[in-house]
Amino acid sequence: MGFVTLTPTTIDIPDECFAGRKLKSPVPALLLAKMAVDIRYKGQGCGKLLFTYSIITAAEISDAVGGVGLVIDAKDQDAKAFYLDRAGDDLEIIDETGLKLWLPIGVCNFIAGIA
Repeated sequence: MGFVTLTPTTIDIPDECFAGRKLKSPVPALLLAKMAVDIRYKGQGCGKLLFTYSIITAAEISDAVGGVGLVIDAKDQDAKAFYLDRAGDDLEIIDETGLKLWLPIGVCNFIAGIA
């Protein structure tokens, strides 16, 4: 069907981001480094399921060991559009290329059902 590569990372949250004004950088997060769906399953919602899995995993790991959310390295503008379509205004751009995105842990927790 597909796969995701999740790995611990640290990030510098820009001051323009709301949380960046409250947190000292760098801060721990979970990185969605790669995500892919087998060509035979494209268009069947597998990418959405894998992205949701990544968000829930970020919430669970943060709950266990700490972290500020899920960082996404979009490989190109099409991938960025995919993530923005699914997470919308909750995603924040955190680098000058516009391809590194951050989903705050509060949003991850909400999606995962973690209080």
